[in-house]
This record gives sequence, C-alpha cells and structure tokens, in this order.
Amino acid sequence: MNTSKHKAYKSLDAVLPPLLVFFAILTAHFSGRRTMAPVYFYRYIDHIMALAQDYEWAAVLKYHDLFFNRRRADMHDGTYETWAVADYELLNRLVYPYRKQINIVPKNTKRAPSSPGESCRKFNAGKCESPCAWNRPHTCSAPGCGKDHPFTQHK
Repeated sequence: MNTSKHKAYKSLDAVLPPLLVFFAILTAHFSGRRTMAPVYFYRYIDHIMALAQDYEWAAVLKYHDLFFNRRRADMHDGTYETWAVADYELLNRLVYPYRKQINIVPKNTKRAPSSPGESCRKFNAGKCESPCAWNRPHTCSAPGCGKDHPFTQHK
C-alpha cells in the first residue's frame, strides 16, 4: 500500500472533501444535459461511508484508490454508471477480510459498586439476605443514618 497516501488520508473525513469537489466539477460539466451521473456519484459516497463504518480504514482506502482509478478509466470512455456499482472483486480481496472488531457488552453484567463502602441497595429495599451476595455493607442508606436497618424502616 502507498503509505504516503495513507498518511495524507487518515480517515474518511480527509477523503470526502476532495471527492465531493471532484464530483461537483464533474456534475457542473453536465449542466443542461439529462444525466444520472450525479446519482451515481452519491451512491458511491454512500457506499464508501458504509464501508468505512464497518471495515478497517486502511483497507477501505486501498479499495477507494483502486475503485477511483477504474472509474476514471470508465469515464474516459463515457461511462459513469459504474460509480454506482460496488466492485466485489476488490471488496472480496481488499476489504471484507478487515471487518472492524465489534465490542459487545452483555446486558446482564453485574455493575461493580460505585464505592467500596456503598450500602447494599437490595438490603435497603428489604430484599437482600445476609450475608450479602454482592459483599456490600448492610447499613441504612438514609442520609446521616448508617445504622444496620434497611432504609424502608424510615418513615
């Protein structure tokens, strides 16, 4: 991979502005003519944004570089439709092997106490047996109390 290009385009945010200018210039070239070219350009932008969200940036950038050069050759021949069509040969070779890691946090994880001496919430609700399964002190959580009865005893 061309490392200087990777340094210049460290993220999608660095690639999109010049790409949008490029597409704006091409679109202005079509002024007054009926064409779907701008739609094809926007489909490509949507495609590259989706790839950048799900795959490692270095792989997406390599795909973009090769895809872009192939489309330039197509445009030289008067073909613009290919901007709207994903290149699966390139995707399979360059992008799909580099999916970003997904960090899934289980919903039923037990939260650690916010402080080591925090009173047992279940005890204060009258629902925890001794000894405490969460190793929290069985003391009243009412402000200034701290006695060994649950909060529910306060009226």
